[in-house]
Order: sequence, then structure tokens, then C-alpha cells
Amino acid sequence: MRRPAYSSPSINFNAMARKIDVDNRIALRNYYRIADNLLKQANIYRDEKNLIDLYVILLRYSSLVSETIPYHRDYLALFPKERNLYKKKLLAVLDELETLKPKVRRQLDEQEKVKSATQLNQFSGSNQISDLSSSSHKASLSYSNNQLTTSPSSSLKQNNQYTPFLSSNPIESQFQKL
Repeated sequence: MRRPAYSSPSINFNAMARKIDVDNRIALRNYYRIADNLLKQANIYRDEKNLIDLYVILLRYSSLVSETIPYHRDYLALFPKERNLYKKKLLAVLDELETLKPKVRRQLDEQEKVKSATQLNQFSGSNQISDLSSSSHKASLSYSNNQLTTSPSSSLKQNNQYTPFLSSNPIESQFQKL
């Protein structure tokens, strides 16, 4: 069975780049500023060669520019130069998305293979441990299981790292001190 082109077993691109409803109380220039910030973040991911995050950011940008901003009440009345500029940028982003799509798909498939191989190795390793459970190994295995089930909060209790955050005084008395 073949997966749809828009989804991945580990990443749901539809959820990542879903359409955002327009809030007309927010000025149109703020939406354009968000679009600019998305492109700046995309440049950072491009420099880092982080293709998956680049793909997601460019999807968000394209969704914002093509599905959200045009439905703002001031879209046709204000900023005609910006409107044309962002349409041109959108075309370039869509072209880049098309070139990135196979690379991202390949990278996600590789990550999925590594993940499944790791899970298979962990599963195989747990079977080997259970096979070794002779009477001489039971004590060491139970000790290692106890170490694994120790919660991180217990280590914080031992180090007293969380005590400044927990106070017996109510919040009102803390504010009165100010």
C-alpha cells in the first residue's frame, strides 16, 4: 500500500502547515511581518542544511501567503506593492518546495529505516536478556531494571534542585513581600 504524497509516518505536514483563519483585528502589515520572519527562519534552515524544517517553514509561508493573507479585509485596499512582491516570493517558494519534496521524502524514509532498525535491535536485545535470566543473573537484571524505572523527579529530590520552586507559603504572601 502506498502512502499519500503529503504525509509521512513520522511527520504530519498537513498539521504543520494548516490554514490559519484571518483575524481582521490584526493589521495586515503584521501578517506580512510574520511572512518575512518565516522566510528569515527558512534562510537559517537552508544554511544549516536542515531540509525537513526548511520544508515545513516554507509550507507555513506558502499557507500564510496564499490561504490566509488574501482573506484579510484590507488585502485589496492596502499595500499593492507588497501584495505583488509576496506573490513573486510565493512562486519562488513553491518552486523550492517542489525541488525539496523528493529530498525530504528520501531523508524521512532514511530516518524511518533507522528508527525501525533501532526498535528491532532493542526488541532483539530484550529477548536476549530474557534468555539469560538464570538464577545467577537475576539479581543483576533486577538491579538494572530498578535503575531504569527510577524517575527523574527522584533524582531532583536527592539533589534538592527543585526546593526553591516549592514553597509552603501561599502566593499572596510572596507578593506581599514585594
